[in-house]
Amino acid sequence: MNMYFTNILIDYDNMVSTPEYIESFIDHLIQRLFDDGDLSFCDNFNIRLYGGWDELADAETGIPTSTLSNRAQHLSAILQRQFPKQIQGKRITVELSRSLAAHPAVPFLFTFRKRNPLSRIVICKEEDCCCESAKPSIQYIRKLHKKNRCPECQTSATSIVWSTEQKLVDVMLATDMHHYATHEPDASLVVVSDDDDFIPAMFYLGFNNKPVLHVYKRPGKCYRIYQLIAPRHSYRSISFMRG
Repeated sequence: MNMYFTNILIDYDNMVSTPEYIESFIDHLIQRLFDDGDLSFCDNFNIRLYGGWDELADAETGIPTSTLSNRAQHLSAILQRQFPKQIQGKRITVELSRSLAAHPAVPFLFTFRKRNPLSRIVICKEEDCCCESAKPSIQYIRKLHKKNRCPECQTSATSIVWSTEQKLVDVMLATDMHHYATHEPDASLVVVSDDDDFIPAMFYLGFNNKPVLHVYKRPGKCYRIYQLIAPRHSYRSISFMRG
């Protein structure tokens, strides 16, 4: 008996609020796909979650030793408890996309990064400071910004103040879209994201007659404009919400 597969690529940070919500999110998503009707024939739903999962163990040295970020470890533990599972007789598997689908043995080691938010800020001049009591703090920030280290103890600036970002992830998702559409043409392909960044990749597949279903909650500002140029027979979208 033939088995029919659906590959679902989820832009995790764009769509899921917390790791604890992932099971109910996927349950709702699968039910929405059933309601849509086109994928009711599928037996297996293979889901990949795209996000910044791996960080360098020592970003200071740049030695390529990778480890799962804390949030990725938390999410991975939840996935191991909850999946695989059956929904209406369909098998649901979920994995973190730490590598390309075409080359699973080669992980991307630095998709979750700590960055120094001071590198892009502009600091007011001391004479323009809003009040006298703030001047000592402004002086410290200026020195921290200039040297990228604490002026007193030489601690790295990224150990004092930082922000996080994910890198490579959007291109990984778009690359996997092309891989699945090209090398698994008999499987259905679903992309779940509100991000406009994936519109060119989805339209590329549509223009080349490789069907893709786009599921969104709140489409990006430009989505409606881009939808007008989509090849309707190959590119289709539905709202994550019913109705």
